[in-house]
Amino acid sequence: MSMKAQILFLFSIYYFLIGSTPVMKAQTGKFYSTDKELSNSLINAVYQDRKGFIWIATENGLNKFDGTRFSIYRHNATDSTSLKNNYVRTLFEDSRGNFWIGCINGLQRYDRATDNFHELFISRKDGRKNPHITSIIERRNGDLW
Repeated sequence: MSMKAQILFLFSIYYFLIGSTPVMKAQTGKFYSTDKELSNSLINAVYQDRKGFIWIATENGLNKFDGTRFSIYRHNATDSTSLKNNYVRTLFEDSRGNFWIGCINGLQRYDRATDNFHELFISRKDGRKNPHITSIIERRNGDLW
């Protein structure tokens, strides 16, 4: 193959692989900060539920994003249906659609109908109640661990 043919061949490959690809447009996004939207910048978990809400677990509350605005959930000592603790470690939605929140001192289920939290009391073999929840998984039979 002559030098001219080789150059033409390489140029053709370049054109088809690189030159013919459409120009990518830069994606723009919105920046959310702790000044107005998020409860804290220390994020432990991010989860999108079946309804499309994005949940963000932080060390100072739980944030729910509906695509437009944030709702912030925090512990309220005078409200037993509030978040148990502001230090939220993990989030999980089970196969039945229950949404679970693991905090440093226990486990709660979020009630979508009432927008409240209900505590699940857990005892360990060593007698400690409401252990530190770092992750939640579901077995095939529906049991949560």
